[in-house]
Amino acid sequence: MTDQLSFAITTFLNFELNGFKQEYLSYFLILTVGVIHGSNDLALLKHIKADKKWLKKPLLFYNVLIYVCILIFFFNLILAFTVFMLASCYHFGEQHFHNKMISSNVLSRLLYFSYGSMIFSLLFYFNKEEASTVVLQFLDFDFSFTIFNYLVVFSLVLTVLLYVLSLNNLRETSRHLHEILLILIFALLFKYVSLLWGFTIYFIFWHSIPSIRDQIKIMFGDVNRMNYYQYFKSSFFYWILSLIITVILYFYCITYSINLNTILFTFLTSIIVSHVIVMSFVNRK
Repeated sequence: MTDQLSFAITTFLNFELNGFKQEYLSYFLILTVGVIHGSNDLALLKHIKADKKWLKKPLLFYNVLIYVCILIFFFNLILAFTVFMLASCYHFGEQHFHNKMISSNVLSRLLYFSYGSMIFSLLFYFNKEEASTVVLQFLDFDFSFTIFNYLVVFSLVLTVLLYVLSLNNLRETSRHLHEILLILIFALLFKYVSLLWGFTIYFIFWHSIPSIRDQIKIMFGDVNRMNYYQYFKSSFFYWILSLIITVILYFYCITYSINLNTILFTFLTSIIVSHVIVMSFVNRK
């Protein structure tokens, strides 16, 4: 975690003075590291031992998920935005806590969701104008900035409450002070960076990279240079396929004058929702 923090702060300092660099570096990191971390879902599905018939055909199952998410985007932006937010909140919290839990239960899953909600609430709270602009692209009504105040307070209180209730389910290695300091670091980080850059730093350094390490352990048993190579090799085809789909969406949005951020959102929705479902099965104890 210290290495992740040092690297994130160094990167932030190097690019803070130039918004242009921040924006394009954000897209680059999301479309490389961020997408790669969700590109091995088919391989991960093979590690799930389940009797459900639809899990015995991972390629069909995964493709159906992807196409459903894309169709939701084209037919109902509000629903797509809601699905994206709910899935992302849960997934961010699950990645952060699943290795710290003795067992997975209803309370732990509620904590996953509340923690992810808190991350997004902090990000939106310190970037209210940018957040409202993004949200208004998908919601067909105006709203007050005060909603971000309520969201951040509610998610913080709920996360603390659920964390306390989950103390008996936390492993002995869990560090409570560390969790508090981490939230303060996120708050300070989001306060001084843009919405996109703040999301990128969290998504890449606190979510995608730890997730890749966890996936390598599941697939190959140990995290080392050779297994990193094997992981990226197995991800390559699906990563390229994902980028091709993104390019197609890009030209579609150019044709119909749709915002570039909408393309990225659509792409992330289809990947994240599918990835969330897969990882929820993989992490289930």
